[in-house]
Amino acid sequence: MNTLADYWTNTDCAEYWGITTRTWRSYVARGQAPAPTTRIGTTPVWAPDVVRDWPRPGRGVARESGRTDLRHPDDEREVSSWRDGGNARVEDTVGSALGEWAEGYDVDAIVSDYRAAITDALAPHGLRLEGQLFYGRADTDYSDLDIPSIIEDEVDFWSIAERHSRG
Repeated sequence: MNTLADYWTNTDCAEYWGITTRTWRSYVARGQAPAPTTRIGTTPVWAPDVVRDWPRPGRGVARESGRTDLRHPDDEREVSSWRDGGNARVEDTVGSALGEWAEGYDVDAIVSDYRAAITDALAPHGLRLEGQLFYGRADTDYSDLDIPSIIEDEVDFWSIAERHSRG
């Protein structure tokens, strides 16, 4: 009989991928992460090998049934780093935008969703945000691509923030 110790919980999976539990659940709901292997009681759990073997979204590895235009990370290079109004980190950008009202929001959830929205907006251009760096295909010239404009045009920060308002 399998026990919880044989499997990973939402938290374990998120930690392995280096994302928040909220983002992990969102990936599972969208089919960007594997469905639970089973449930122990009401807790969804995953076999560790299933999570380890699943190509993480934004990593440039496509599943057979998924996009075929993405490449393996070995074919990627750093394109740019996050800079927004002097902020060196996405977290700082969110904090600056919320300002004195930050306490009225779930800032970690906003950061997580904002990162996911940025990655979704940049995916058609072959880019992804990981940490504070943008990565793209090694064989592509991105010098004419205006990353800040794409983010500004495609990502509605305040819509994301509203979803995580505590008020």
